[in-house]
Amino acid sequence: MRRFQMMLSTLTALVLISVLPGTVHAEPGGTTLQVSGPVGATVGDIVQLTATLTDAAGEPVADVQLLVVERLGFMDTKVNDVTVASAATNDDGVAVIRYAARRDGDRSLLVWFPGSADFEEASAGFDFTVADGPATYTVEAPPGIPGVNRFVVMAVLVIVWGTMLVIAGHVVAIAREGGSSEPDEGEAVG
Repeated sequence: MRRFQMMLSTLTALVLISVLPGTVHAEPGGTTLQVSGPVGATVGDIVQLTATLTDAAGEPVADVQLLVVERLGFMDTKVNDVTVASAATNDDGVAVIRYAARRDGDRSLLVWFPGSADFEEASAGFDFTVADGPATYTVEAPPGIPGVNRFVVMAVLVIVWGTMLVIAGHVVAIAREGGSSEPDEGEAVG
């Protein structure tokens, strides 16, 4: 009889869960994020960071996206948190993140897991120094049209602007004389 009552209450609970609106939601469990990488780099290097994400039981958290955030600004006027890299964790909860070191100086990155329905948000900071190195941006020549170089472009500009100045001079001369391009009433056209 006791066994029958237990089965009946379990069956009733299952029916109620399936019939009642709403979802059964478990609270997300705690997560831990650890980050490792080099202590220094040079401008232009690709810095490889290794991040390991585990749950409260120490088990790996797989197939989630980790973001790398850096505080950046222009001339210290407006500073924003900018996502500069991202990577997904593998089956072992490990993500290999590639960060391009574009500026020299002390860098402070934040590797961040925004959380999910099953896991809480987690973050870990990573500090390192970037030494001065070669320029990471190069200036390329204007349009890559074969046979066109800066001298050809300058010649075309001189011809176009010169023609415009000559026309503007004629317009001013016509305006000063008070002339008009329309014939007078008595003049024959043609």
